[in-house]
Amino acid sequence: MGATPNPGTTPVPDTPGTPGRPGATATKLSDTWAALRQDTDLRGRRWSEAASDAADEWLAQVFASADQQDNQAPAGTAGPASRSARLGGLLSRRPPAPAGGAAALLAVGSLGRRDVAPGSDLDLLLVHRGRADIDSLADRLWYPIWDDPMPLDHSVRTLAQAAQAAESDLRVALGLLDARLVAGDAELYAELVALTKSLWQKRAAKWLPGLADSRSSAHEGLGDVAFLLEPELQEGRGGLRDLQVLTLLGKVTPVVAPVLAEPGLRESGDFLHAVRVELQRPTGKRSERLLLEDQDKVAEALGLAGRPELAHQVATAARTVAWLMDDAWRRVGSWLAGPRGRGGSADRPLGPGLVLRDNEVVVPAQTAIGADPTLALRAAAASAELGMPLARATMARLKAEAPVPSSPWPEPVLRAFLELLAAGYAAVGAVETLDHLGVWQRYMPEWDLVRNRPQFNPYHRWTVDRHLLEAVAAAAEHQRDVHRPDLLLIGMLLHDIGKGQPGDHSRAGADLAVAALERMGLAREDRTIVHKLVLHHLLLPDVATRRDLEDPATATAVADTVGDLVTLELLGAMADADGRATGPAAWTPWKARLVEDLVRKAQAVLEGRPVPVGPAFPNEDQRALMAAGGTQVVPGAHDVTVVAPDRPGLFADLTGALALHGISILSARACSEEGKALDLFVLDVDDEAPPRWERVVADLAAAANKQLDVAEALARRPGPPRALRRAAALAVAGTRVIVDNDAGTSATIVEVRAPDSPGLLHRVGRALASLGLDIVSAQVSTLGAAAVDTFYVRSEGEKLAGESQADTLRQSLEALLAAPTGA
Repeated sequence: MGATPNPGTTPVPDTPGTPGRPGATATKLSDTWAALRQDTDLRGRRWSEAASDAADEWLAQVFASADQQDNQAPAGTAGPASRSARLGGLLSRRPPAPAGGAAALLAVGSLGRRDVAPGSDLDLLLVHRGRADIDSLADRLWYPIWDDPMPLDHSVRTLAQAAQAAESDLRVALGLLDARLVAGDAELYAELVALTKSLWQKRAAKWLPGLADSRSSAHEGLGDVAFLLEPELQEGRGGLRDLQVLTLLGKVTPVVAPVLAEPGLRESGDFLHAVRVELQRPTGKRSERLLLEDQDKVAEALGLAGRPELAHQVATAARTVAWLMDDAWRRVGSWLAGPRGRGGSADRPLGPGLVLRDNEVVVPAQTAIGADPTLALRAAAASAELGMPLARATMARLKAEAPVPSSPWPEPVLRAFLELLAAGYAAVGAVETLDHLGVWQRYMPEWDLVRNRPQFNPYHRWTVDRHLLEAVAAAAEHQRDVHRPDLLLIGMLLHDIGKGQPGDHSRAGADLAVAALERMGLAREDRTIVHKLVLHHLLLPDVATRRDLEDPATATAVADTVGDLVTLELLGAMADADGRATGPAAWTPWKARLVEDLVRKAQAVLEGRPVPVGPAFPNEDQRALMAAGGTQVVPGAHDVTVVAPDRPGLFADLTGALALHGISILSARACSEEGKALDLFVLDVDDEAPPRWERVVADLAAAANKQLDVAEALARRPGPPRALRRAAALAVAGTRVIVDNDAGTSATIVEVRAPDSPGLLHRVGRALASLGLDIVSAQVSTLGAAAVDTFYVRSEGEKLAGESQADTLRQSLEALLAAPTGA
């Protein structure tokens, strides 16, 4: 009589070779791993080692059972019918070979490295020396794993087949380097190890460049783990795959051992691995992207103080891995090139104390680094300008010997500092090398405040420190456009230095800049300008996207704040550089044009000239549309004009109709004459995928004529949209209303800040209409998951009278927007 299965076990067959359950075992590995997931005392590598031990023991039992049953089969017969036989011969059978040949079960991939995570597959290789019953043995191995169930990636090969597969697939060649014996013939395993070593000795020159290209492609597609809001922990640059590649390079080259011995590498790898384990622990499913909604839970599991500390440590670890990975590839490239691939032995002078030797920037041994505070900066600038790395010995000496310059800096130090910043994008890596060596902070001690500091908004693609360097690089392209490029570069380097400090980061940064500018030795007048640049670096983009540029008060207010033409010019260049360094979502052609227009108008005020005015609104064509009467919808390339009988709520219904089609509004202007309303909407549309204008026009006309219940249609939309989920994960503040009754010439300004969501403009428009207000113009600015929408409103053709009415409007609007229906 057969054994009675216990709950949570796979039934043990009555007789060896029972069809349908070949090689079954009494214990389920999935149950063991599930229990380990519940054991929160096991974190990171300790969890992986325990899970790997459990897998090894279980797989050894499966192999022993399978191999024993095959060996018990009568000579000349197979065990259970193979899969190819069960498929009626549709799969080709292997040619007959002597029964009883050697076989070994090997772990490869994460199990081979013993760094499995809760969602890992079992990567297994069954290697044999020509067994006729290998299909049967494979069935007895794989079926218990499938029945368990555990995810399985498997292959069956002879040594010759393994070599052939490696020759044709780099992934197989890499996997063989991780192969580890789990059960079976140790001699066969040793032969595979020797074969793998021989293959790599012969093919390293071919395979390693292919591996480098493969990693570069992955990095390009997935980005840097250190900088992404939701990083891909495994394949991103500086992630766990790079760590694995580093180890593999150490196995097949003689030059990577010093990199593997670098302090901080093991700690960085262990931390990233621990994050991956905790990310997958709750579900046991494979997940490599650290999503926003998971970050607080992972941080708590690792004993960290929330998402910011987790992101900071992930960035620190990933940048360490990435920097050392780059160093390893440089060593490998030099090793592959050999002596013939390197430069000549003659040194090429690069300035006092610097030479180019073997395509590396070198400080010769006889040069006293500690006596020259410019040397580290000049070495980094030469590295950037030539595209050549600092020699490893030079980096070690700079780390140990580079001095802290006296304060205020001597003029040569400031000149060398500016020369490095002026190198543009090439300087980013050079400065990060100095920072990795601990040298950069000797010039910029404030850097400790922003190093690897994350920015939790989806439009920022860099940590604060990297963003500052990218912004300086973008600003370097404006050096010929401004009168004081030196102040532009310094202002750009400091503009976000206050992030992470309490309060407004611009004001905090301006305060921090005071000491930095005095240390640099700038003249008093120059320090004043840079202080203003840091304090007001957001002025132009904020005003340009939130205020009506045709209102004369807008340009006047900017001119009064800026105070002089030099500062205005520098702020304009900074706005462009800051926006481009932030990301495409933060700096669009539309926003760039608005900032340019604002600078031109503010410049006219400062020069005492008339402020340039834009095209008349409404223009002659628009007046002709209004004169024709009725309801008319006229789409353009990036805008749409609607003429309709005027009524309360018209603007709200039109914006809602556009939201139904997923069309974002950048700005709007409205006017009403003799009972006819004209609304012009400037739209954010993709030229490559324009809207289906027939349906948009029909819905706009229906909304204008009250034939479409826009509120009901929006309520039927599925949700919550991703923008709302991201807003919740990023803890975007709730709705806030600001009413300014003084900044507008003939209208009251209402600014609504809220989590972005489809139909937000519709809700605000309905609320304003319910309060008896007419919308004259609107500016829409979306910053990631947060929206800042500005409305110029009038009541019976006039701006509000006094602060009392403005305060009443603010309270009423906040109450209306807080209501569940927005009514």
